[in-house]
Amino acid sequence: MTILQNSKAAKSCSPSNHQEAVNDGFSNPVIAEADAFELRLLIKPDQDLRQKFEAFDRDEQ
Repeated sequence: MTILQNSKAAKSCSPSNHQEAVNDGFSNPVIAEADAFELRLLIKPDQDLRQKFEAFDRDEQ
């Protein structure tokens, strides 16, 4: 199971829509699944998924 957490930086300057997220470098679409939950995310192409990371939630914007 992967735990996704928001960092302070993400809370203060997160993109507000899909186009802003892409402009900020979040261009790699991924789906994170844990139990009954599924998150459709955008992450940066060079993102190391073994550590805490920032992502853009495509469903909730």
